[in-house]
Amino acid sequence: MYVLSGACRLQQGDLATELQAGMFYDFPAGTFEFTVCGEEPVELVNVWKFAFDDTGKPTGTAPLED
Repeated sequence: MYVLSGACRLQQGDLATELQAGMFYDFPAGTFEFTVCGEEPVELVNVWKFAFDDTGKPTGTAPLED
């Protein structure tokens, strides 16, 4: 996930992460609580990292890493 604008907080059990515009986050499996921080709306997009072989052909996808 990539935060286009705004700020938010994701909490999964004892793990809490605060994100703001320009930050990436790779969700762990499971359920979580999402909270908007501040008055500004949050805009999010899903992001994937594409893997390519030596010829430049796509081989699949992998989670995006910071």
